[in-house]
Amino acid sequence: FNKYQVTAKPFFATDSCISCGLCEKACPVHNIRVVDKPVWGEFCTSCLACYHVCPQQAVQYGKATRNKHQYFNPHQ
Repeated sequence: FNKYQVTAKPFFATDSCISCGLCEKACPVHNIRVVDKPVWGEFCTSCLACYHVCPQQAVQYGKATRNKHQYFNPHQ
C-alpha cells in the first residue's frame, strides 16, 4: 500500500498559488519546500494538511481534490 498509494506525485500547485508558505509550515513531516511554488519531496504521508491549509485552494492532489471543499479546524 505505502509503495503505491502514499506518494506526493499527484500533488501540484495551481497558478493561484501566492507562495505564502502555509503548506510548508503545515506539513507534519517537513516534506514541502516553497520555491516559487510548493515542491513536494519523497516522504509524503498524503495527509492533505497542505491542501486544507491553502488560503487560495491552490494545492491540489491530482483530480481527486478538484471542486472539493477544504476542512478548517475551528480550534486552531
